[in-house]
Amino acid sequence: MPRAIIGILLPALLACGPTAPGPEPLKEAGPLAERSPFQGLVGHWMAVNAGDSLHFHEVWRIDDHDQLTGTGCALMGKDTVFLEELAIRKGSDGLIRYIAHIPAQHHGSPVPFTATHVGDSLVFENPAHDHPQRIAYVRAAHGGWLVTVSSDQAGTKRMEQFDLRPAEGRYRHTP
Repeated sequence: MPRAIIGILLPALLACGPTAPGPEPLKEAGPLAERSPFQGLVGHWMAVNAGDSLHFHEVWRIDDHDQLTGTGCALMGKDTVFLEELAIRKGSDGLIRYIAHIPAQHHGSPVPFTATHVGDSLVFENPAHDHPQRIAYVRAAHGGWLVTVSSDQAGTKRMEQFDLRPAEGRYRHTP
């Protein structure tokens, strides 16, 4: 092969090589519900927007398999404007996944996000998804969670934040 062709192909092949490594997925043993970061999610959480008319809710429970299931919704007055089914599960491969299922989106298929950090915060990522690509729960000083959902596609960054606080009512949070 002529050197000129090698001189052109080698940089192109190197550019197609592996990208910078992202966070490693977490593999954990034992039931998730026994781990304190996950136990901290159990309960009914609510965030209210500045106009006080749109309320975001998340309700998390421990299921029969010691994993977490939840529901997320947005209410405007008495109308539900958004509804999703949530789960945090450990797969047979040992990876922890946050699974969001919005029946009206993604042809009804659930979207998995793999845990990349569990500890003082809970971080889940799916870089192949449109939005969000990253979901982060950070414990707040008020006893709730600061939740950030974000993505970066082709240099266009998008981010939403929710200040989830313990909600009053039927599913009241119990530490």
